[in-house]
Amino acid sequence: MAACTSPEKPVRFAIVSDLHAEDVPDGKERLDSFITAASCADVDFIIELGDFCRLDSVSQPYLNIWDRFSGDKYHVIGNHDMDKYAPEEYVEGMGMPGRYYSFDSGNFHFIVLDGNNLYDGKEYRHYAKANYYVDASMRAFIDPEQMEWLKCDLEKTEKRCVIFSHQSIDAVVKNGDKVRQILEDENRRAGFKKVVLAFS
Repeated sequence: MAACTSPEKPVRFAIVSDLHAEDVPDGKERLDSFITAASCADVDFIIELGDFCRLDSVSQPYLNIWDRFSGDKYHVIGNHDMDKYAPEEYVEGMGMPGRYYSFDSGNFHFIVLDGNNLYDGKEYRHYAKANYYVDASMRAFIDPEQMEWLKCDLEKTEKRCVIFSHQSIDAVVKNGDKVRQILEDENRRAGFKKVVLAFS
């Protein structure tokens, strides 16, 4: 659970990541515990940071548990979410607005990034149907289109910002230094610490 305070009202949210629900023996129990805790804490929203579950009938019970939470719910694409699907399939199946997107809650602006891109030195390709099982140096990039979107999205809000991603911007994303530069540039442009947290 995380709570960000502002002079007006705190925003409370609950995060779960790498549940791999259908692949672990107690996946249902883990997810059920998370949803129960988030509901009891009356958080404003819940978010999972990737590697959640598949879209097949075997996974439907996990999606049903997830949907028990009555508030807002958000997803981030993880690398293993791309083991069997193309990004468009997964985004549609999970009801996501896009593979990267943003939303507001209270006095904060939340940004979901997608680090599931391959780069071979010439072109960027999104992970799809397990195509990312290649040399590790080619994995985990933020594509240029997404970086341009991130710049614009940050500039459009006056709220403090929180970043969500599956891969750590600093430790895993191969061009994370460029992403960090965008965040730091926006802090300077805004004249205050606008980007306050990043979860992965």
